[in-house]
Amino acid sequence: MNMPSSRTVFRPVETVPDFQYLARVPASPDPARVLVAVHGISRNAPFIVRALAESAEVHGYTLLAPVFSQRTYGDYQRLGREGRGARADLAFHEMLADARDWLGIGRDIDLFGFSGGAQFAHRFVYANPGLVRSLVLAAAGWYTAPDPGEKFPYGTARTRRLPGLRFNARGLAETPTLILVGEVDSERDEALRSSARVDRTQGRDRIARARWFRRELQRLRPAVAPRFELLPNTSHDFGEAVSRGALVPKIFDHCLRCLSKAPAEELLL
Repeated sequence: MNMPSSRTVFRPVETVPDFQYLARVPASPDPARVLVAVHGISRNAPFIVRALAESAEVHGYTLLAPVFSQRTYGDYQRLGREGRGARADLAFHEMLADARDWLGIGRDIDLFGFSGGAQFAHRFVYANPGLVRSLVLAAAGWYTAPDPGEKFPYGTARTRRLPGLRFNARGLAETPTLILVGEVDSERDEALRSSARVDRTQGRDRIARARWFRRELQRLRPAVAPRFELLPNTSHDFGEAVSRGALVPKIFDHCLRCLSKAPAEELLL
């Protein structure tokens, strides 16, 4: 098996059109330690992997980072609804299957997303709650409510645009989750979803919406309420989140906490 030890490799997924991912394997990999990082709409996956690489090496984490092209996966944040782009969730599953065959990683993953990547990440967990050991959501523009009375992507009722998918609100609420947002990420910029519906229910900026989403999940499972932190001196910028907000150690601290609580049989997979 030719594994890319301590270097980053772009790998196409042959079973999926126009889709590739970055992989970086540490010198001493642990099959149970796999962090998947999902980019925002700037699609800066290489920058994200570089930011995470040193800590991943120290802690023995394999890094995977899908690259959702604008051409094919323009709606990846919402998993890729019919008529709006290819199914990003299906491509993600194919990436994991490829990485298991190629790199020998375990079944479960830790999942991190920034901005649009955080939108994808929490919606993916709604549909696949048993696959993700821990979840880190940073600076999402808006969220899908754990509400079975509202059709996806506003709530978790099924939609014909994602045939075959069922959404499990309690499954997400039971997934250990860290919600992060910059303490000055309050600007209503062009990347932020602006609609009267979202403004009314979730708030008018990313900080208000992050707090709202935490409360919604906490109502479902008070005993495992998501952790919430503001990143100091940070706006809606991944580089600032890393350099000013200590984003990287926060991610790995959360992942390692959850790994230490995993059942022994899971770690042996």
